[in-house]
Amino acid sequence: MSTSLEGMTEDAATPSPVIMAQPGVVNALTSLAPEEASVPGPDVFDVAVIRRAECSVLALHGELDIASVASLELALAKVEADGSPVVILDLRRLSFMDCTGLRSLISARQRISGAGGSLLVVPGAANIHRLLELTGTHPFFEYVRPEQLN
Repeated sequence: MSTSLEGMTEDAATPSPVIMAQPGVVNALTSLAPEEASVPGPDVFDVAVIRRAECSVLALHGELDIASVASLELALAKVEADGSPVVILDLRRLSFMDCTGLRSLISARQRISGAGGSLLVVPGAANIHRLLELTGTHPFFEYVRPEQLN
């Protein structure tokens, strides 16, 4: 199921509600403890992996670009190797993403879907959404907002 981020404005920090996630995913998103997702400097890329029985959440932080994409690819490879049926990419703390980062997200979605899993995206800032919009790739992803899961 592909869903666009209707209601997003250029100056909006977060989009309007998008979709409801599977019930098992609710606990993973609502139970993220602050100590589980460390926060590095503002531009330094980091990915925190939170594993749950029903899914794996990858919380991205900083700038995802050609210099940092290998870190994301490594984290995705580990999660995929573990066979998590649902992978959630949380983009809320991502400050920048270039086309290399976008290619990585698209490739991950194709691999995970091809293996029978699901990749969900927690939308990020307006500039991240704009990249998806301008490239025509926003409908390629399934979106979920943590607030909708309560």
